[in-house]
Amino acid sequence: MAAHVPSIIPATVLRVATRLGFDGEALVEGLGIPSTVLSSPGRPARWEDVAHLYQRLEAVRPGSAGEFGEAFAHGLPLLSFLAAYVHSPHTFVELVAEGSKRLWYFMDCRFQRLPDGAMEWTTKLPSPHVACEPFFRSSTRLLAVLPRLVNHDEAQVDGETGPRHGHWRIRLATPRTLSKSRGATANRVITDVAREMMELVSPKSKPTRELAWPLSIAEQRVVALLARGKTTDAIAKALDVSKETVRSHLKRSMGKLGVHRQHELVVKVLERKHSAR
Repeated sequence: MAAHVPSIIPATVLRVATRLGFDGEALVEGLGIPSTVLSSPGRPARWEDVAHLYQRLEAVRPGSAGEFGEAFAHGLPLLSFLAAYVHSPHTFVELVAEGSKRLWYFMDCRFQRLPDGAMEWTTKLPSPHVACEPFFRSSTRLLAVLPRLVNHDEAQVDGETGPRHGHWRIRLATPRTLSKSRGATANRVITDVAREMMELVSPKSKPTRELAWPLSIAEQRVVALLARGKTTDAIAKALDVSKETVRSHLKRSMGKLGVHRQHELVVKVLERKHSAR
């Protein structure tokens, strides 16, 4: 039986690959992933196609798994949404592990906190699914930079990876609690995040009414599309403006809200929206 993953996974893989200078159309040629997945994500993708996509990335640029894992952490909108809810980097890593059980349901994902304060994460890819070592190696870097999304230092990650498995021991240099605590369980947070995402991308949503903050109407429209995972090109096309205009709106929005990265801007969307309830 074929295993499938949400279309946001290959869409983000291609978005990051394009940002790193890869030819997106060439990467998906012959696979069951349409090149249009960037602008209009559709049906779920087969794991076999996603695995071949990772393998092609490695074949074109050997050793690219590390930089790809880091860029992927900042390119997946779901991670930014989750970061808005956590009260510590430890909780964030645990939430990502819980979410992985759902996104990669056909893998044997196991996570636990160890007595010495470290975290252990093991993932196995059972037969007959296509094996993919670059995927697991890129995950090593991804796990290291996750705490950065919640304004924390990088994690120390010791891992062993192979074609069908990843086994990582994760430790944060200076554990500290953040001010975002909502006291929710992992399952509840993931459910809340899913609801927030659906509300945000709903055609009925009106940013001028929902996002009560000091952004212009044009800036709110750009930010709302960014939160939906749209690229600069896609936003420009959707709003019928130039890419330079989109970048200008994003730069001004980040300045007004006191953030420096686009994923932090997405987090602000949820924080403002949640506090307005």
